Amino acid sequence: MIESSSEIFDFSPFTDYYEAEFGKPLYKYFVVFSGLWPADELVRFKLLANELEKSGQPQVKRWFNMDPGYVAMAKMVLATTKDFAHRIYLGQKIYGDVHYQFSRNGVRLQPWTYPDYQQEILQKYFLQIRENYRRELADPA
Repeated sequence: MIESSSEIFDFSPFTDYYEAEFGKPLYKYFVVFSGLWPADELVRFKLLANELEKSGQPQVKRWFNMDPGYVAMAKMVLATTKDFAHRIYLGQKIYGDVHYQFSRNGVRLQPWTYPDYQQEILQKYFLQIRENYRRELADPA
């Protein structure tokens, strides 16, 4: 079940990486699902997301891009199929990428944190998701 979703925002100013594939303007939003899931399920969710991305019409490569991740008390992790020095191999050609570190003082960005994630509005959004997670850990009923 969907717990929350962010506002839709124009993603075009942050990158031209997807422009050839999806065109312009490009929009983005986040969806958070309710429930507590083990972190090792991230590989399965990314593989499922990859299959969903391919489920469009044959003449179109993809209709959307979906990058699952998870929020824990100390961090926010995204799944990716692209290896890089700061990414950890999780299995089945999937890597984990820590984009936020959380602390009492808020969000600590990484040198590789995507530009759109650096927006204050998204940092606040994910801090709220972290707070919801903390409450669910305390009372999983």
